[in-house]
Amino acid sequence: MQAQGVLFGQIAAVFGIVIAGVWSATQWTAAALGYQLGVSSFSVQ
Repeated sequence: MQAQGVLFGQIAAVFGIVIAGVWSATQWTAAALGYQLGVSSFSVQ
């Protein structure tokens, strides 16, 4: 079976997973450091 083109769905899924991972790591680090740089711009509850 050959690929017929760029699989945009998979590219979007990987991009979303990477963004979510970086965002959650940033939030975890900020919480671990006690928000020493100030309050976050927004927070998802």
